[in-house]
Amino acid sequence: FYEVASKEVGLLMASDLHPNVVSYYGRKMDAQFVYIALEECACSLASAMTSGMIADMPLELKRKLLFEAASGVAFLHSLGIVHRDVKPQNILLAKDWTAKVADFGLGAELDRGRSSFDTHTAGTLGWLAPEALAGERCTRAVDVFGLGCVAYYVLTNGDHPFGSRYERDWAILNAAPSLDAVASDPARGGHEAVALVSRMVARSRDARITAAQALASPFFWNTRKRLDFLMEASDRVEIDYQDHGAAGRVVRLLEARAADVFDLDLVVRPPRPADSSDRPRSLFTPATPSRADRSSSWRTRDAGPPGFAPSHSPHSSSSPKKKTPSPAAPRRGWMAVLAPELIINLGKYRKYDPRSLRDLLRVMRNKGRHYRDLPPELKAVLGDYPDGYYAYFLRKFPRLLVVVWEVVVEEFGVDADPAFDQYVAKPPPPANSSPAPAPLPVSRSNATPSAP
Repeated sequence: FYEVASKEVGLLMASDLHPNVVSYYGRKMDAQFVYIALEECACSLASAMTSGMIADMPLELKRKLLFEAASGVAFLHSLGIVHRDVKPQNILLAKDWTAKVADFGLGAELDRGRSSFDTHTAGTLGWLAPEALAGERCTRAVDVFGLGCVAYYVLTNGDHPFGSRYERDWAILNAAPSLDAVASDPARGGHEAVALVSRMVARSRDARITAAQALASPFFWNTRKRLDFLMEASDRVEIDYQDHGAAGRVVRLLEARAADVFDLDLVVRPPRPADSSDRPRSLFTPATPSRADRSSSWRTRDAGPPGFAPSHSPHSSSSPKKKTPSPAAPRRGWMAVLAPELIINLGKYRKYDPRSLRDLLRVMRNKGRHYRDLPPELKAVLGDYPDGYYAYFLRKFPRLLVVVWEVVVEEFGVDADPAFDQYVAKPPPPANSSPAPAPLPVSRSNATPSAP
């Protein structure tokens, strides 16, 4: 028992210089017990869930707690420490709602130059990674697995990605996680949460992301960062298109995923107008007036007021006015789900392919960067920038951000592009090689415990 306690104290002393790892103050020993003085916290994540506090949290606060927990685990991993028992009971909440990783009784410190260790099923059943349950050698990935389960637990107000309490261990070893409750509800994180959790609880440890990579997930980005990324991605795709055309690598990768964002074959036909002569036309074909209307229009235009010399007539060689789309025309692909006000505005400036994911990104980029110049009726449809604007496109294309992120960051790779520095994971800082400070005397916070 003393060896276990001494081991925990050693890990605490090495790792408590991070705001998301519980602070160590000192220890005392007698003939029967080892007393450890730690930072006082209000409650654990598990007790906060039981009391109903987590269920009442907005998504942004849940994101904050999960980001802080992942930051604490990433810091431990940078020091070569594997927690081995990441679960809701071992993530504490301070009185200011800061999440802190605690309880290092089962922790392991990797020897220099080593990335794995033997395990004897250390941890808590239901939160153990498959390799730990199977008695295989383990790595830092066991903590990432537990952290992914905790993320799902928080987002779903107490559920587990591998089912009920008595079937979890079997499901962890034999089944895929069920993430539908998160995917179908934007208030629980939507597809961004699925992209994060699925990479953290992958069956193979080699397929899991690291804790540092989890921190760079789009799930944690605010609205402004999400929009900035989509616009930077659009710029990068356009550079590739200008250099290589449709054969550009990132262009091909992006268009290959278009069907994951919208229905390529979707066609929406507006209700047939009362006037049967006004039939549906192609998106950029203007209405064709009747012969009587046409001749009357030409006569009126040619005549003009006294002394007026028309600059254009049906017989002149000058080009006609730019064609604009008709709101009554059938809409296809991604255009089929956009508001008519936006469709009309699109046709005034550029041509877009409704089956192209690259062109959908161009729409978001062009209208976003020129939002101030948009007509008031279109701003009313899109909402305020950036929150309402992003929310409009998120409702129409829930998987857009995740797909573009997977293509640009994971498949194409932009690690060397400075424009994407803030969107990709960076290597963890080197471990502090200086000796740990001497233990402080045992102390206790003067503040009394209270729920957050």
